[in-house]
Amino acid sequence: MKKTLNLGDLFTLEVESNPSTGTNIYIAHLEGGLALVDISTRKGKGLLGSPEQKIFTFLGIEAGEAAVQLVEINAKKEVLYHNILPIEIISAENCGGCWSDYRIPTIEDLTVFKEAVNFIGATYIPLLVSSQIVAGINYSFMCKYLLTTNPVQEGYAMVNIFKPLPKKGKATVTGIIRFLDNPVSKKA
Repeated sequence: MKKTLNLGDLFTLEVESNPSTGTNIYIAHLEGGLALVDISTRKGKGLLGSPEQKIFTFLGIEAGEAAVQLVEINAKKEVLYHNILPIEIISAENCGGCWSDYRIPTIEDLTVFKEAVNFIGATYIPLLVSSQIVAGINYSFMCKYLLTTNPVQEGYAMVNIFKPLPKKGKATVTGIIRFLDNPVSKKA
């Protein structure tokens, strides 16, 4: 069964795994306009060593056909491939009100970003942007970030911004989703 995803949308796959018994789940194959943005776990309820949920979060970054396949490896190193999940990512051209393809930010995009993002102790560098025309424009910037915390943290984030129609207000940040965090140790 094919999954349909709008460009710019996140979706998750949740699979039971049990690392305490040597069974774990990995990505075996990823193709098309999907980006893996996070892998997390949710502990199972019950006794120590009970199964947990492994959660893979993906982002549709390019319209077209895509697919993901997971693989399970147990303590005996036996390999079990899961079925391939086909995914169709729909672009704005095929869907009214959908997000555009991700692109390199233009000067206009960067002007909106600078108007909305003004944080102390955090630097966000826009790498890609997608937009959606509503009563104004929604922007989704894929950024690299650096937080001046102790320890310093760097990683990637999706910074969502809304820019109202002209003369209706300033651009504002509506959300930040961090993924692939990486604390950086300062070397003396």
